[in-house]
Amino acid sequence: FLRLVLYGAASRHATREATRDGGDDDEGVLSGTRTLGGRLLFALGLLFSALKWIMQLLCVATLYWNSATYSEASASAPLATSRDPPDAFALSFEVSTSHFRAAIVFFVLTLLLNVLVVAAHLSLRASDALGAMLRSKQTRVLGVLSLSALHPEFTNLLCDREQDVFAFRSLALIPAFSGDLPLVVITRLVMRDGNDAWDAAGGDGSWEGKSFLSAVVAITIIHMWTFGVRAIVVAITANLRRPSERLLNLPSVVDGIGLAIGVLQVVLVSSLAPLYLSADGDGDDASALRSAGAAVTAILALSLCVNGGVQVSFLNHWRFSHAYLADKSFFSTLVCSVSVLDASALNLVAQDEASVRAVKKAATAASLVAQIGPAMLMQLLLTFAIDVDYTVVDGAKTASGLALALTIVACVYKLLLGVVLHVTRAAHPPAPFNHTLLLGGSVWRGNRRPGDDDTIGAEQQPPPGAAGQRQANKEADGVAQPAEGEQYTPISPGSTSRDGLEAGVAADEVANEFMEATCLERAVFAMPDGARGFFMQLPIEEGQLTPYLFVEVQAVKPQPRQRFGSRLQKVDVSFNSADVGGLDRLFVEQHVCNDPQKAWRSLQNFEHGIDVDSQPQSTPQSTPQSTPQS
Repeated sequence: FLRLVLYGAASRHATREATRDGGDDDEGVLSGTRTLGGRLLFALGLLFSALKWIMQLLCVATLYWNSATYSEASASAPLATSRDPPDAFALSFEVSTSHFRAAIVFFVLTLLLNVLVVAAHLSLRASDALGAMLRSKQTRVLGVLSLSALHPEFTNLLCDREQDVFAFRSLALIPAFSGDLPLVVITRLVMRDGNDAWDAAGGDGSWEGKSFLSAVVAITIIHMWTFGVRAIVVAITANLRRPSERLLNLPSVVDGIGLAIGVLQVVLVSSLAPLYLSADGDGDDASALRSAGAAVTAILALSLCVNGGVQVSFLNHWRFSHAYLADKSFFSTLVCSVSVLDASALNLVAQDEASVRAVKKAATAASLVAQIGPAMLMQLLLTFAIDVDYTVVDGAKTASGLALALTIVACVYKLLLGVVLHVTRAAHPPAPFNHTLLLGGSVWRGNRRPGDDDTIGAEQQPPPGAAGQRQANKEADGVAQPAEGEQYTPISPGSTSRDGLEAGVAADEVANEFMEATCLERAVFAMPDGARGFFMQLPIEEGQLTPYLFVEVQAVKPQPRQRFGSRLQKVDVSFNSADVGGLDRLFVEQHVCNDPQKAWRSLQNFEHGIDVDSQPQSTPQSTPQSTPQS
């Protein structure tokens, strides 16, 4: 069968190469496949997958050796005494035949599905480099195809192209749901039968074989979660190859403390579920605790689903995702695993301030609605309304008190964070994220496309600055424009006249790149159209109507808060150097106007043809407000 798969895939690639010109020069080589760290992680992942498969094989054999099917086969065999199960895998009860049959069906089905999905990719989607290897190194390919039955990612032993590596990483979702999940459920059912049989026999401690089955369940769950989450992350982000600025976005001290509180609170609340469910007896207190345990389980399930949905939605945005998410997939899996507990952990892989604010806003709402609110209400009802006796379960009173205290702290922090985000929303541009519940819909597909100012496979270009906006406004007003190909200069280093700003002088020598400068927080100003920026005070020349130039900023980064004197609080702003005509940073910082309202009135008077020294017109409906940063 494997030879048939190999020959079919090789023949298909030979036919495809014969009908087109060129090689695979355009196919990207994944850099991580050739680094020592990348190869080490890859090898550890394969070893873990092999260990998991061996443990599952022994688990299925254990179920068979302790089932009625094996007993019947042993009785009818000539050498029945030689068919006794190994002592290390003997259980103290008989396994249901239906459990063994279900386990062997899912185990074999997973092997077949792994080979089939790998064969489908080799035949239909493989890169030219992999196709050439199918024809030239068939013995090696056959060996790797045999290993792919254990896990699809073994096929990456042959691959170094992004197209192939990401595909086989994504295919890990198949064994996670077709093999790992069913075997965990079946093994847990077998363990439940063992617990019941042991309790009925009056046994003390744990029954024989329980430790082995528990180890199988633990290893399978860890493997299923790790490779399943990794497969989802890679499947979503593999084609969103926006250049990455950094692998880890270190949070501020306050954000780090808030994230730690959120994660610890979820862990403590989660620990209440097994405690409450273990309450024995028929009394009201025991019944209330068991009901509370079921409620905690439902709350946690809702929280995991909501936080997971928040992650998937953000990862699906071109504006948020970047190349490192798929390249460094194990790190991304770790971040997403923490984000399931508190979605704000997704900011560890965010690349810009707008993404950080959007994640904070969504994570705060999700946490309050789906987890903190219901959990705190349930704990308050148990403690004050029902007044349950926690002594029914050992350790329940202490755990409940700690969980309630930390839930209140987390609730207060999230509420304050939500208030700060709401109050400072006007000081920041609208979040460029459009969330949807319809996977694969038009909005979902639109979120995966680059914006107008994004470039695929290249460094992102800065958006047009304030000078470009002023130029567009003048075009709309019918003002004469320069010839095609000419570029306006907001102000050149050799000329500080406002007339030079609008004279239509071509300035190809002015670099179109970002600059950074420091100014007072109160100097940042929001225009009526939502554009943020600051005013520069220009040297006044004879005949110049206004001494101010508005410079639109692309990002505002607050500096550490000062203990005293909030009016002296400073921020770092980044803007397009073309908007200031190539002036250096020192000149810009020295000429920032710290009274933006005055500069705005001056520009308004200029627009209406009124001299600066004349009485300003009153236009309260259009006068924007300065926007101090938080």
